[in-house]
Amino acid sequence: MSIEEYSKKISVFGKGTKTKMMVINILKDGEKLYSEIQKNFPKTSKSTLYKYLSDLDKGEIIKKRVERTDGRRPAAFYTLNFLSINLSPSGITDVVEGKNDERTEIFAEVNVNVQGKGITLKFSQSRLLNDLLSSGIKIEDAVKVLEELKPNLYEGITTTEIKDIVYKILENRSKKLAEAYEIYSQDKLKVNCGDDFEIWTESQISEILKNSRQKREFGGEELRFLSHKIVRDIKKITLLPTKSLVEEYIKFIAESF
Repeated sequence: MSIEEYSKKISVFGKGTKTKMMVINILKDGEKLYSEIQKNFPKTSKSTLYKYLSDLDKGEIIKKRVERTDGRRPAAFYTLNFLSINLSPSGITDVVEGKNDERTEIFAEVNVNVQGKGITLKFSQSRLLNDLLSSGIKIEDAVKVLEELKPNLYEGITTTEIKDIVYKILENRSKKLAEAYEIYSQDKLKVNCGDDFEIWTESQISEILKNSRQKREFGGEELRFLSHKIVRDIKKITLLPTKSLVEEYIKFIAESF
């Protein structure tokens, strides 16, 4: 952690320290709805609690996710980001002098190319952690998965192989965790169409994306990449999107790229 990042995290606790520490303790067990957090602070006004949650979010100590459903108010969910602040004299000295601790080594960069969806990208541990957290897995479990995955990575590994390895690692810890990740990582959406539900695959989304294009036509690799992006982006908002939400986001992506 750089001294700038270290300072940013510490400064978050300038006001409302006790409440903010209690929020972190509440979130240690996993994602919580705002109302689940709020009930622990009956004497704290909603505006003050929102301000404290916003401070923690801006300091990247917690992460906010908003789920929208037609006919209902948006629901705010909060989870912990990885948090490690050593306030001992030696810990502060290590940060000032730019030394890494044992935890930091877990996040050391892995220079491996990954094949998937018609394109080649560098392995992104932040993207994997984000996917794990978005599927409802606790931060400590997500970090352990990353730690166990890294020795299995090799040049040219496919995204499918990575998914399979991650699933097995999670399955060894908990079948429930593995199933949650599998649902999130599937290349399709379960779409709420009013009276019924439909399963939209990435290939179907590619066709809609292609037909929504007003400028030049998308290439095959672009379509595969963008349809995959659409599925993942929407799942970060909700696992049960409405048809109108999906159509509007496809239109937005078609006009933006």
